[in-house]
Order: sequence, then C-alpha cells, then structure tokens
Amino acid sequence: MKLYELTEAYNNLLDLELEDVGPHLEILEDEIGIKLENLAKVIKTFEGENLAYKAEEERISAKRKRNENKIKSLKIYMQQNMEALEIKKIKTDLFSFGIQKNRASVRILDESKLPEDYFQVTRNPMKADIEKALKEGLLTDAAELVQTESLRIR
Repeated sequence: MKLYELTEAYNNLLDLELEDVGPHLEILEDEIGIKLENLAKVIKTFEGENLAYKAEEERISAKRKRNENKIKSLKIYMQQNMEALEIKKIKTDLFSFGIQKNRASVRILDESKLPEDYFQVTRNPMKADIEKALKEGLLTDAAELVQTESLRIR
C-alpha cells in the first residue's frame, strides 16, 4: 500500500469507533513507519546527491574563474604589446583587433562629499525587532507572528 492509502485506512479505522481496532491501528502504524523510513532513505539519497552536485558546481566554477582570469591576462598582454607598437587596429584572416575607448565609468573619490540625493535608500523591515514588539502586544495591526510546522528527519 502507498502511504496515503495507509493514512486513509488508519483514519477510516479511527472513524469506526470500535473497541477492538487497537491491534489493527498498531499494524497500520508499523506499516506507516516503514513507509516513512523508506521515504527518509530516498530523501537522504537526494541530499547526498545534492552535496556531490554542489561540490561539482564549485569545482566547475573554479575552473571557469581560472579560464576567465587567463582570458583577462591574455587580453591585457595583447593590448600592452599592441600599444607598445603603437598599433590601434590589426586584421588577420580570422580576427580583427582594435583598441578603443570604453564607456566612461564613475569612480567615487570621497563618498562623504556626495549629497544624499545620490544614494539609494533601501527599506527592510527589522523582523527581530517587530517580533519583540508583537510579543509585547504592539504593532498588532501591522504584523503578526506566524507559527508553522515542518518535518525534521534525524
């Protein structure tokens, strides 16, 4: 039987309100426990796979970053040599190379001298403070404490 079928059978037995259902409930509880245990094994397998995937993602990410750094270094090397030769453009059979100006970017010299109008202000509710206020009976029209439940497998 599937877990939902066992749950349905268990609830049906409870609805019968018979005196001798105890042994049947125990059997169903044991079967439900076995199903839960098997599902927990599946979850643990997925969690293990996820750890392996994460390690592989980190390994691949490190390789990508190494390649990006090599690309950057090679481009700097090429540009330095073209500049040393005072060559702005060169064309080969496969590629065209050109040194050109980039879009201007802003470099902040002294942030304290910038007017407030040039700063972004981000509003984030301070949930720890709001929780404390709610426990003291304040802010009840603006927020509420919500208690949820979740499954823990140990």
